[in-house]
Amino acid sequence: MSEVFDGLATIYNEQRPRYPRAVYALLEQLVDPTPPLNILDAGSGPGVVLEDLLPTFGPLADYTAVDISADMVTTGAARLPEATWVHSPVEPDLEQRRDLALITVGQAAHWFDRPRFYAAALRALRPGGVLAIIQNNRDYTRGGFAQAWEELAEAYSPGYTRTYRDFPYAQELVEAFAPADADHGVYQADWTLTRSPEDTRGRALSSSKMQAALAAAGDTFESALDAAIAANTVDGEVSHTMITEVYWVRTPA
Repeated sequence: MSEVFDGLATIYNEQRPRYPRAVYALLEQLVDPTPPLNILDAGSGPGVVLEDLLPTFGPLADYTAVDISADMVTTGAARLPEATWVHSPVEPDLEQRRDLALITVGQAAHWFDRPRFYAAALRALRPGGVLAIIQNNRDYTRGGFAQAWEELAEAYSPGYTRTYRDFPYAQELVEAFAPADADHGVYQADWTLTRSPEDTRGRALSSSKMQAALAAAGDTFESALDAAIAANTVDGEVSHTMITEVYWVRTPA
């Protein structure tokens, strides 16, 4: 996985949509703020989640960001030096940690060895600690550019299917944390992402799946991407519905 995102950190940071403020309000509600407040962002990328965790929990918390991509870690450390940045696979790093109040995972859990990750998280969380898996997905059921994106990826990105991120996180968390009798839940919100055609193109090319399409089909893929963007541009903007999901679990206090 480290090579998948190496070279994409800058465009990833510039183009990836952020998560709604309600996500961080939920985390603030779930997490016990009693010091020491140790927070770990797993699969942090360039800090898409971390940049909003910092103002949510403030300067008294201790933040660590872990990512397997050296490019992501270098970019993130330059952007957000308030955190400690670690270049490592998430699972072995987490296995060494204890007393964490919060573990977040933004758009990365599908890359993990999840049984190993869950077991490590269960040991690393303090009583009342929270693990939150956060993701944005395109709602391709409503047509428009979201559907066109999926059709492009399926046509040009080797092995891609639009259901590739339909992972049973909720059930996995229930089962993995059953020994701790943990509390758990799912938050979901729909919202509209609106961008210029140029930014829409940049966002597409920040995706590892679209990069695979570009590598496989080159100019043919780029022409198809540009045509899809043009077909879905209205009054100089491209809009489509996004779904944000948070799968969370909290150990007993």
